[in-house]
Amino acid sequence: MISVGAQGGWLTRGAGNDTIYEEQSVVGVNSIYCLQKIKQIMAMAAAVAMVMGLGADEVRSLDLSGDRMQSTVSEIVMGLEETLQLNADEQLHWITSEPSVLTVGNDGMVHAVGCGKADVIAESTHCRKIWHTTVKASPESVSFSRQNITMGAGESVIIQMVLPDDTAACDKQFSVSDSHVVEIIPSGDSVRLTAKREGTAIVSVQLYNGVSTSCRIEVRSAPETVQLREKSMTVGVGEKVSLNAILPDNTASDQILFVTDNSSVIHMTKTDGTGEFTALRQGKAQITVCLYNGVKASCQVTVMAAPMNVELSQTDIQMKIGNQTQIEAILPEQTAARQRNFRSSDEKVIRIRQQDKKATIQAVGAGTAYVTVKLYNGIEKSCQVTVWDGPIIEVRNGVTYMDGVLIVNKTYPLPRTYGKGLDKTAKAAFQKMKSDAEKAGIHLYIVSGFRSYDVQAALYQSYCAERGQKAADRFSARPGHSEHQSGLAMDINSVYDSFADTAEAKWLKNNCHRYGFIIRYPKGKESVTGYKYESWHIRYVGKELAEKLNQRQITLEEYFGIDSVYKDSDN
Repeated sequence: MISVGAQGGWLTRGAGNDTIYEEQSVVGVNSIYCLQKIKQIMAMAAAVAMVMGLGADEVRSLDLSGDRMQSTVSEIVMGLEETLQLNADEQLHWITSEPSVLTVGNDGMVHAVGCGKADVIAESTHCRKIWHTTVKASPESVSFSRQNITMGAGESVIIQMVLPDDTAACDKQFSVSDSHVVEIIPSGDSVRLTAKREGTAIVSVQLYNGVSTSCRIEVRSAPETVQLREKSMTVGVGEKVSLNAILPDNTASDQILFVTDNSSVIHMTKTDGTGEFTALRQGKAQITVCLYNGVKASCQVTVMAAPMNVELSQTDIQMKIGNQTQIEAILPEQTAARQRNFRSSDEKVIRIRQQDKKATIQAVGAGTAYVTVKLYNGIEKSCQVTVWDGPIIEVRNGVTYMDGVLIVNKTYPLPRTYGKGLDKTAKAAFQKMKSDAEKAGIHLYIVSGFRSYDVQAALYQSYCAERGQKAADRFSARPGHSEHQSGLAMDINSVYDSFADTAEAKWLKNNCHRYGFIIRYPKGKESVTGYKYESWHIRYVGKELAEKLNQRQITLEEYFGIDSVYKDSDN
């Protein structure tokens, strides 16, 4: 049964919906009105329904009975089983249009008992108040639009309470664990946070059914400065770039806004938190980052033409496992591409570590792979990389190099035309060694340096004639196989075995590696080098390699895993 207070009386509808009575309780007389009176009352209710299109919480006045009655209409959304006290300034009669959805007490206490829509109506002799009410499911969870916020002192942020779809909660209580750190001002489903001082606080909301959630707020000092990683940058037309603001340590600003002074050159696609833009056309523009407290920083952006091709600084790379090298992308003039992404075709062979516009290639396994650079506009360029398990062997103009070190012995010859004199770097290293030796009372000098192919041929033939080829092959190289032809070898002070017992020979053995030299044919290594011990014969290999060989007490053949044997003999 529905009871409606109407103009000071009560309208009662029977359960059969076929009879409507109006009880004139004011005059204390019970009487039954005719159907015409019923239709008048129903028309009045229809007029009230016309205002249901009003927005949430909007209220208007409607005169339904001439000068005798004013009506106001509001909208409410509640959760199932929620209770809401509707306040009234005077004594009213309370009724509900759908008791299966809402119940209301004589004191205006509304209880949502079922999902759906219903009206709560309160009347007196001169006014009517109507609440169009929607009851949704009771929320089983609640969240904030943000779970963790870091703010600067004095900053204000608004967060929103979020409920699952098709649920509602009219009654909610916001609270903060420390109002000295954060001040809160609730407004509907949102709450405004204002950072008061440094510290941490928890902002919470609890719904009518006990469901709750919280947001952690950390307040830091207000930043006095802000920086962008770059004060200027050059990009290509069509390129998309992100900018991040850098704040001083222990400061914060939740509000970080990016703006540009020339939107015809760059278009800001994201302005809040991170500055993201797209370069539209060639020209210049300035991007400025602004914090909540007015602190600013700027970056000058130059937009150039998009590159139509790209080259690499290396085209064919040979590497040894464990080694690394750098490669760079080279663009045509008057073009730009900030984004140059390098990748490896096989990370079991090479791995890429990118640093801005360059990349470091790390050789990790034997094989062949490709390093490719790709620009923002899809332009690509690749380079083949071969990684060796052992020394990188290259033959250039008939000369063999291993890991960049020239190799000449009984297995690896030099061309007849190779060599023009003593290598300048080797000569300078010897002069430095000689000078330092002098300070220690040791006198060093070169008795034999560079020898051409023809000079070595004549010398070798003389030894063969004198001692026989087998004996000569132990101490003299055949033409094309002599290290002296390389310009990197020298005989110091003497070419006789007695030199080994001199102070000069001992100093040379203990110190030559410090200057990039090695004793090329050491004692006890004849089966490895192919030559007997020569205490006077030094070879320049560079300080790094000389230190390694001296520390391990090995020869070039042992280091590179090669032999030294003539093809037509066992020597």
